[in-house]
Amino acid sequence: MGTVVALEQIASNIDAAHAQFAYYALQEKFNIGWAINQLIAISLPLLLFFTGLGSSVYAFLIKRLKLWTIATFIYFFSIIFVVSICQSLVIHHMLTIRAELDGSDVPPLLPFVASQLPSAVLTSSLAALAGIVLCYILRRKNKLTWLWLSIVVSGLLSITLMLAPYFSNTQPLGNTPTENKIAALAARAGIPRGQIAKEDCANSPDCPPGHVVGIGPTRVMLLDNRLTRKTPEDQLIQVVAHEAKHYLLDNGIKPFATIFMVCIAVCLLTQMVFSPIGSRQSNRDNSLIAQAKSVPLVYGLGLAIFILLQPAITTYRRHVEFEADRFGLEFNKDNQALIEIMRVDATSNPMLLKYTPITKYFRATHPDISTRIEFAQTYQPWLHNQPMVYKQYFKE
Repeated sequence: MGTVVALEQIASNIDAAHAQFAYYALQEKFNIGWAINQLIAISLPLLLFFTGLGSSVYAFLIKRLKLWTIATFIYFFSIIFVVSICQSLVIHHMLTIRAELDGSDVPPLLPFVASQLPSAVLTSSLAALAGIVLCYILRRKNKLTWLWLSIVVSGLLSITLMLAPYFSNTQPLGNTPTENKIAALAARAGIPRGQIAKEDCANSPDCPPGHVVGIGPTRVMLLDNRLTRKTPEDQLIQVVAHEAKHYLLDNGIKPFATIFMVCIAVCLLTQMVFSPIGSRQSNRDNSLIAQAKSVPLVYGLGLAIFILLQPAITTYRRHVEFEADRFGLEFNKDNQALIEIMRVDATSNPMLLKYTPITKYFRATHPDISTRIEFAQTYQPWLHNQPMVYKQYFKE
């Protein structure tokens, strides 16, 4: 009997290894799809700038529509809309490849693309309006344009994040035993019960189990309402312990500073690359066409620079999440609960178990699951009389 059990365990381990290898290979294919999407978003605007196609299209629109603003809006809208549709085709192909592995459902191509149209129209409209504003900015560009643009973009993004809680569908914590334990745990870290709420995620399959929205004075911890009904209590409390770190340490001044630093880097480097290229090209076109063509150039260069900065950005974000795991373990001291949470995540999305280099450095905002499980299995300073990093932030 022991031999049979051993053989079954070996077979199970082999199946798990095959599955892990298959999902790692699938992740590599998804990375190719991601790279293609980025290439589309960068290359199409640059193609319009460096060829006569952009000038011809824009001149045609100006001649037919007369009004500069309407022609410019349609020109920018068309660029982003075409990029969005091309990217939707790539995404559908990636979903089809995944369905071949795990048997998930994939909608037919045309209905899928049609479902993406509202988002594509909204994104293209907002981008077109931003493009018109950028035309005015480029018309008066000087050596400090990158700085003023960084300040404005940082301010707009920060305001958007601050207002996020007011657009969430939430309800306050109830008085169930589990919710009272959540409130008691948060109180040990000085987080008021009123700053924790349940979020209705019924229409959002990608809703995280817990997260902090808002920054500075507006921050609030949100828990997926579905989890408070079905998740084991120990795992739910460990989620709260993890999010407590984000509430206390990551959603104050850090987001403002991070956003501003990223904006400065992108805007400064984009202007440095754009200035010599744009100046040469503007000598060949009339000023109106040159301004309209310059915006796709700025967009393409800015996106390319942002992607090149991704390794630094994602490394920082993974560090923040890893430290939130450390905080949660020190705060709640329930290693097994974190391990079980990670195992559930691995079951629902096996591609998160082990990252490829491209995923890790260009896409991932959290450590991979294997890293988080390994950390949870070994990190117990409270049992070995070792100092804890975050002890000062909560009461024993």
